[in-house]
Amino acid sequence: MARGHGIGVVTPGALSGSQWREAVEVVDSPGFKPQVRCWLPHRPPGRQAGAPDRGALAEALKGPMPLMS
Repeated sequence: MARGHGIGVVTPGALSGSQWREAVEVVDSPGFKPQVRCWLPHRPPGRQAGAPDRGALAEALKGPMPLMS
């Protein structure tokens, strides 16, 4: 949606409270079935992320990702 290009997905509640609600075009898409995979890597409190953490993340990313086509 940056610079007026692209699409965005927002809940009706979030849109109704947005300052941009009058500036966007809402498109009905009843067949749209989003599949999102989200990663939030973090380290346990009190220690620095090190090679074992990076290695585990790299290995996990090599695995199958069934939600991605």
